[in-house]
Amino acid sequence: MSRLRLPPLLAGLLVAAAALAGGAAVVVHFGREQDPYALAALFAAAALGGQLAWLAVRRVRMRPEAAAPRRFPAAALRTSGRAIAAGALLGLILFGGLAAFAWTREPTRSALLPAGYAHTGALEYEAVARGGVVYPDAVATTGQPVFRRLADQVHVTYAYRLDARARESVRGTIGLQLEIADPATGWKRTFPLAPTSPFDGAQATSEGTIDLRSLGYLLRTYRTTTGTPAVTARVTVIPRVAVSGYAGEAVIDDAFAPATTFVLGRSSLSLEAPTASDGAIVAREEAMVRGELTNRLVLAGRGTTVSRARELALVGVVVSLAALAVGLALGLLGRLGGARSASRIVDAESASPIGRWVSELGSLDELMRVAETYDRIVVRVQEDGRDVYLVDDGVALYRYVDTADELTRESLGLLVHGG
Repeated sequence: MSRLRLPPLLAGLLVAAAALAGGAAVVVHFGREQDPYALAALFAAAALGGQLAWLAVRRVRMRPEAAAPRRFPAAALRTSGRAIAAGALLGLILFGGLAAFAWTREPTRSALLPAGYAHTGALEYEAVARGGVVYPDAVATTGQPVFRRLADQVHVTYAYRLDARARESVRGTIGLQLEIADPATGWKRTFPLAPTSPFDGAQATSEGTIDLRSLGYLLRTYRTTTGTPAVTARVTVIPRVAVSGYAGEAVIDDAFAPATTFVLGRSSLSLEAPTASDGAIVAREEAMVRGELTNRLVLAGRGTTVSRARELALVGVVVSLAALAVGLALGLLGRLGGARSASRIVDAESASPIGRWVSELGSLDELMRVAETYDRIVVRVQEDGRDVYLVDDGVALYRYVDTADELTRESLGLLVHGG
C-alpha cells in the first residue's frame, strides 16, 4: 500500500497552520478581548495538539503495535522534532509579528473625557412697551427686537442649572455684567447688570435691567467725543457663574459665562443671532476632564486592547520558544539514537534473492525493526540505480527498495552518516 509522504518541515508547517487557523477562528468568534492568557493557551494547545495528532496518525502501522518489538525510535524522534520545531517557528513568526505591531502602538492616549455633569444657562428678556401694531400685548419678549421709541428698559432674567448624572452637592456665586463695545475701534465699557450673590444647590437665578436711554446717551457721547461715526454698538449680557462641589466622584471647580450679544442701533435693540420668538436663549456646556483612553487593535471589526495584545504576544512567544526547544531536543535524541543504528547497515556489491521467499517492506523503519528483532545486519546494494536494503533472518528475506522519496532519503542519510 502506497502512502503519501511529505517532508517533515512542510508537513509540520501545514499542520501547525491549520491548527493555528482553527484556534484563531475560535478566538475571533468567542474570545474577543476577555482574557489574553486564555487566548494564548488556546493558540498553543491548538498548535501542539495538531502536531501530536499528526504524529500519532503517522505512527500507525499495518501490523498490530502489540506485536512490534521494542527499539529506540530514532527516525520517529527526528521526524517528530522537525514537525514540532516547524510549528514552533510558525508560532514565533505569528506572535513575534503581533509583538512588533503591538509595541509600536501606545497602550493609552490622552483625551478630554466627559466629567459626568454639564452647565446649562437660559436667558430671557422682556420689555414693557407701548401697545399697538408692533406690540399688541404691550410687551416685547425674548427673540423680538425692542424698539427704543416704544420701550425704555429691558428686564433680563438668567437661570442657571447644573445637570449631573450622579448626585451632586454644589454651591457657588452668580451675577450679570453688561458690556457695550464698538467693534470698529475696539472700544468697550463694562457695567454690573446684577450684583454677584451666593447660591447653594444645583440651580440659581439672577436678574437685571438694561436702561436703553442710558445706553443711547453713552453711545452718543462716545461718538461726539471721539468723532467716530459709530451708528451701532454691540451690547453683551455676560453671566458670571462660579460653581464648586461634587457630582458623584467628580470634583467641580468651574466657571460658566456664556455671553448673549445684542446690536444697539438708532432705532432698536435686537439679538445679533436671532432666535425663535418667545423662547429662552439656552447655552449648554458639558464639563470635560483630561483622562486616558485605552487604544485598541482592530481587525475585521474585532479587536483587543494594545496592552492585552502585548500580553498575548509575550505568552505566545514564550510558548513557541518552549515548543522549539522540545523539537530541537527530540531531534538531537533522534540523531544520537540513529548513530547506534547506523552500524547495522553494510554495503555489498550484489545480492541475489532468487529462490528465496521475499517479504517486501514499505519503509526503512520497518526493515530496521526486523533487523533489530532478529539481531541481523542490513545489507545495502545497488539495483537499477536504486538502493535496496535486505535483511536475512535465515528463513525469509526482508527487502525494502528506496523509491527516492524525499523524506526517506533524508532519514536514510541521517542513519548512515550518524547525523
